[in-house]
Amino acid sequence: MAFLALTALLSAASLYLAAALYAPRPRTPSRVFLSAAFVLVAFWLVVSFSHLWFAEPGPGFITYQYRMCFFLVIMAAGSLFLFALAHLKDERLGNRLAAPVFLSALACALLCLTPLVVRRAEFSANAFSVECGPLVPLLGLSFAFFTVGMLYLLHRKMARSAGVERARTAYLVLGFGIFFLATVVFNGIFPVVLGKDTMSDFSYPFVCFPVCLTAYALLRHRLLDVRLAFRKAFSYLLTLFLFGVPYLMLYLLLSHYLREHAQALAALSLAALASSVALAPLALRLTSRWAARIFYPGLYDDKELLQAALTLARSREDLREGLMEALALVAGRLELNRACLLVAPGIHRGGGAVSLCCRRDGEVLRTFQEKESERAFHLPPPRVLLAEELVPGGEHEGARREMRRMGAVAAFPLRGIDGPYGALLVGEKANGGSLDPLDVDFLESLARELGPLVESHLQSLELQLRLEDLERVVRELEESDRIKTDIISVTSQEFRSPVTILYGFAAALRERLGYQLPEEIRESLEYIESSAERIRRLLDKFLVVSHLRRGEERPALAPCLASEVLEEACSFLGERERERLVVEGEPEGCGLVTDRRYLSLILANLLENAYLYSDDSSPVILRVRDNGEEVLLEVEDFGEGFEKEEVERVFAPFTRLENAVGRGEGAGLGLYIVRLCADLLGLEVKVDSRPGEGSRFALHGVRRNGVRP
Repeated sequence: MAFLALTALLSAASLYLAAALYAPRPRTPSRVFLSAAFVLVAFWLVVSFSHLWFAEPGPGFITYQYRMCFFLVIMAAGSLFLFALAHLKDERLGNRLAAPVFLSALACALLCLTPLVVRRAEFSANAFSVECGPLVPLLGLSFAFFTVGMLYLLHRKMARSAGVERARTAYLVLGFGIFFLATVVFNGIFPVVLGKDTMSDFSYPFVCFPVCLTAYALLRHRLLDVRLAFRKAFSYLLTLFLFGVPYLMLYLLLSHYLREHAQALAALSLAALASSVALAPLALRLTSRWAARIFYPGLYDDKELLQAALTLARSREDLREGLMEALALVAGRLELNRACLLVAPGIHRGGGAVSLCCRRDGEVLRTFQEKESERAFHLPPPRVLLAEELVPGGEHEGARREMRRMGAVAAFPLRGIDGPYGALLVGEKANGGSLDPLDVDFLESLARELGPLVESHLQSLELQLRLEDLERVVRELEESDRIKTDIISVTSQEFRSPVTILYGFAAALRERLGYQLPEEIRESLEYIESSAERIRRLLDKFLVVSHLRRGEERPALAPCLASEVLEEACSFLGERERERLVVEGEPEGCGLVTDRRYLSLILANLLENAYLYSDDSSPVILRVRDNGEEVLLEVEDFGEGFEKEEVERVFAPFTRLENAVGRGEGAGLGLYIVRLCADLLGLEVKVDSRPGEGSRFALHGVRRNGVRP
């Protein structure tokens, strides 16, 4: 029954391995033939023990069982031969070569179903007796041809390969070699010598060798270095004998003395469990160090080397220098001629491909940085690429050529959030050898750890460059704005004097000689006077804007009356404007703490805006409300109004709405001055406006006299 259970387990493992080999795409010939061989081996294991399904199987059933076993064995051997042939020829196996081999195996297998190979077989007294036919030697020759031929082809492949591929093929040769030898001994030699088949059952457990070693070699694609496996196995055994056995003996001794004290025994068990969990890792690390000193002291510890490389890379202020030093450390420890970190074009500022490298110059490793802006780029690889495994003209032909040009024998992808963006390229070893499996595993782990580190560095560099660009743009804008402000200030001051002279001369001429001048000349003088006054007010606004934009103004807060502020704000109004003005509230008795000059400037511009955007027949309301801690000041008109979406736009400089009825008067600076002065005084301007109903500007935050800030 033990053999039956083990055989069932091996059969299931063979089927699972066959499915795992067949599933990946593209399906190569070697994978197809090897998966077919494992399916046939699985059925061979099932058929071999099918006689146990019956209490007393008859000779007819046993005869067909033997014939089917021979049929499956020959077909499996033929499939394995085709697998080795495809593996040797790098998957370039044509039908002209595969078809004769397959048909020959099928013909030999079909002959096994006839009496020419097995005439009669029976099972009794836990032993098989077989009467063979005349073609049994042909069966033996065909099995020997396929199995020996497979091992020979795999041996040739192993001789032509290096590194991972060589180790992988060696595992295949070892696994199938042990199984074929056991099959010949237990199913061929012993039955001939003993005269009956009593030992064939012992050959079935040997299927675990090809199953396990093939699964390890082909599915994982990374083979554990034998030296490292031996050293770790020794460290585990040493930990067991030096720590586990004495610890167990001590526990058994103490539990013997405490066997009559249940609570003490329970406490001892918990303490033993906790201490073993705490001390076992320490003991394993200690024995691992001893094993490293005893066995293969030149074999590096991959975890320690990885940690040292990452620590060195992060220790430098400039990560590029740290990465090159880390590469030099790894190249020196692995005895590599070259190692490079390659970043694809377009990932960083500059567009070209950048590589951080170290190269062996005699006994010294020199670090350097390269940049290539114009060339075809076929890296980063989607997976680990080994030059010895890349087929010329295959899927990764571009990457193969680029690796060859750069002297790299392996490429490991650097992965970021969005996938591969670069590659870790390594050259061959200084002694001319290829990378062994331990090196490949370590370099893959190193690339996996360096991927996020390099990506974060590139992102920080890009962010830093963008911040520098933004700072430069801000400086240019500030300089341009300062120049424009200076130009406005200087121009306003230069124009203000002649405009004032022109205004005074026109006014004086009109007052003194007005009754003596013709009507047309008097009208011209009035027009000159009004135009000069408008230009003078505009220049005053330019001067105010330039002073406020410089940021040099500071408010001078002082107590004052609201009536004084309103009187100053309305000083520019003529008789017609004053007739339209309606003052609500009691400004005479309302005290304020503010900068009177700027507050009156705000109200003056709000009033000017109200008159500009309303007709001559509608009133303009100036409202004063005492809310206790603050005084609310409002200016309301009943003009055209505007949409809510235009609220922010009306405070922009040189902005005038299209529905203004002021016949082109104004430069669009009034509300801009309101915002600048309000920001200077720390006030908030709220706007409520509806098209066709008018607008209301409310000034919040004016402190009432006697209220602390």
